[in-house]
Amino acid sequence: MFLFEHDRRLLNIVGANHYVRWMDDQNIAVKTETYARSVVRLLTRSLAHQRLVLNSGKTKFLSPVQVSDHFHLDANEQLDGIDLKIKAKHSGREIRMSIKAAWNCAFQLEGKGNWDKILKRFYGFAGRLGMKFLRRRAYNDLITYPLLAPRIFEYYVALSDYGGLLELFDRMIEEHESIYESVENCFFETVLNCNVPDHFRKPFREFCGKWLKNPSIGSGRPFSRGSAALCLYWLGDKRSVKAIKRVLDAEGIDYPASSTRALVSAYIALAPEQLDYALGICARISNGELSSVSRFIHVLSNDGSLRCALPRITQRVPYSTQIPVFEARTWLRLEVLSLSKATAVKKWLRAQELTISKCSLGDCEKRAFARWRKRLYDQP
Repeated sequence: MFLFEHDRRLLNIVGANHYVRWMDDQNIAVKTETYARSVVRLLTRSLAHQRLVLNSGKTKFLSPVQVSDHFHLDANEQLDGIDLKIKAKHSGREIRMSIKAAWNCAFQLEGKGNWDKILKRFYGFAGRLGMKFLRRRAYNDLITYPLLAPRIFEYYVALSDYGGLLELFDRMIEEHESIYESVENCFFETVLNCNVPDHFRKPFREFCGKWLKNPSIGSGRPFSRGSAALCLYWLGDKRSVKAIKRVLDAEGIDYPASSTRALVSAYIALAPEQLDYALGICARISNGELSSVSRFIHVLSNDGSLRCALPRITQRVPYSTQIPVFEARTWLRLEVLSLSKATAVKKWLRAQELTISKCSLGDCEKRAFARWRKRLYDQP
């Protein structure tokens, strides 16, 4: 919105059919290179009116052929056609053949222009069709294009290759290639948004425990610790309680507030009978986020007339898998809210139980649902 004024100035200069902007990315069509340079001067002046500076390193002059290559127009057109075939429910074999043909075409321009955006689309389609041909390059793509991490991790989930997913991320850590905190957090968030099969729970749980116990692993940045803590809840059971308690006792006071909050919430959900210990941890560590959690839990579990904002319970549908899932944080909210003594909250929870019981659930969801429903109906 801030650039609307700038847009109007550019439209008056080059015309509406020759100017396209998406956020701060501006594309202008002109007839000659000489005119292109004059437009850049005008562009610089226009932005200066709003105290902005043009990024000269990202400003490029492209011929029509170079534009086609940079934006991968042919590949995008083929991928748009594949998208239409998927929506029209063409046969899987036909769509897979189209994806392979599009890949052979797009691969000729690997590394040029917006190649990362083309890769993202291929990983999405390959995941939806169960095509494994991108696995051999996934590690290098993850290192080269870290912004693709969500789609690459989701691709492994779509293939049900959970061992490969863990191996991929572990390899990145072992080879000291994990330099971006966002990629690390994305791995754990991917786990929180899928149903890891029971026979893979142990290796994932052990990896998450290792991640929490060693703050210097990977990039050494703290943000992913909270998501890793929630993974212990999502993948765990009563056996995870001791692991979470050990981390809280040993290092909780030194953890970022968001990570400690996640650990305490997970602890309460898995061991509500040990609520006093969790509240004691909140008092001992005493930061703003934990204080608010402590106050809410105390009121929730003691005030029978409490009225509070209740979360919206919906399934998420990952692009690559197209399998609806109630993500981990949804179950965590439901389990914490089951501590409530308030009649209105109990009534709402039982209505949610009735709705969720009609849905198809995966392994992690079934475990959380069984634990939550038992607690819900064990209460007077």
